[in-house]
Amino acid sequence: MSLRNLYQQLKTALSWQYRRAKLCQRYGCVIEPGSRIKFPENILLAEDIKIGSGVLIHCGDRRVHPERANIIIKKNSYIGPNSILFGDGEIEIGAHCEIAPGVVITSRQHTFDRIDIPIRHQPSSFAKIVIENDVWIGCNASILPGVTIGKSSIIGAGAVVTRDIPAYSIAMGIPAKVIRQRK
Repeated sequence: MSLRNLYQQLKTALSWQYRRAKLCQRYGCVIEPGSRIKFPENILLAEDIKIGSGVLIHCGDRRVHPERANIIIKKNSYIGPNSILFGDGEIEIGAHCEIAPGVVITSRQHTFDRIDIPIRHQPSSFAKIVIENDVWIGCNASILPGVTIGKSSIIGAGAVVTRDIPAYSIAMGIPAKVIRQRK
């Protein structure tokens, strides 16, 4: 490894530590070491948020709506270690949400309509994800584009959410299905 590469790596690491400290100071939240927020100018964080270690939050390198952020996380929510959020198509996480370790939330996916070109080179599609207040998402669940998870719902560990989940529901499985209402 050349001295120049080593310098660039050190500069990048220090730059992220500085940005993490500024985000924490600005929003009054905790972002544990090892977490990354790409394009932090496209995120809006409320107070009392905790982001666990190893989390990747990719806010999108373009603004979907210039007047608001691509990713919004409301007050007193928790993002567990090693979770991944891809917010190109917008993600809104309500207040008092618990997102367990290893959860993937992506508002972007590749299209695959054409067979004459590789999937990797086909355009992406984007759809907003809304996770309403007081939702608990279990370990290693996946939330796919265009989904709304209703207030006070629980998503089981390992579930793949492909459709909207009504408020006060417990959903699990692949694809996730409502197994019970909490009312």
